[in-house]
Amino acid sequence: MNWKLFFNPFSKFSEKALLMAGVFFLLGGSFIGYYFGVTYDGIFDVHISPVTFTESLTENVINVVILSLLLFIAGIIINSKTRIIDILNVALISRFPIYLAGLFANNQRISEISEQLIDSVHQETPASVSSSDMMILMLFSAVLILFLAHELTLMVFGFKTAVNARKWQHWLLFAFALIAAEVISKAIIHFI
Repeated sequence: MNWKLFFNPFSKFSEKALLMAGVFFLLGGSFIGYYFGVTYDGIFDVHISPVTFTESLTENVINVVILSLLLFIAGIIINSKTRIIDILNVALISRFPIYLAGLFANNQRISEISEQLIDSVHQETPASVSSSDMMILMLFSAVLILFLAHELTLMVFGFKTAVNARKWQHWLLFAFALIAAEVISKAIIHFI
């Protein structure tokens, strides 16, 4: 397997191929949200909440549009030749790992273990969770962290490719755009 392609597909495929894959991921992720009862109510968020396919699709479109707009503004500031199609592809493709996280987020066993831990905190008693349950919870958490890290890695490589980012100031602007996109998309989704 070509690991470089796994982390940076943006320099290898045409913008049309990436756009088609990104739209497929968006639709597939929206179906995952609907079918598995998870909501993507932010750029980096996956939560358990039953949604319709239309609601899931709306959330994902809002996330992609807000992320695209803010990364495009940052890209134009860095390089006036930044193309919207390249930034849109970054926003579409980079969300693939978060959609995969939706497959695991609504897990009955993880919910039971989490409830046990929360109950023990509220009752101020020592947690009565077995070591095997803790291992399951730790493994689940590690997998979700890896999905989040992969999403961020795809964003970094995609942004670097799209705008030719090199200086630390470029990355500071990128970080600001991501944080702003998270806040704005979360606010818009919660007001809808």
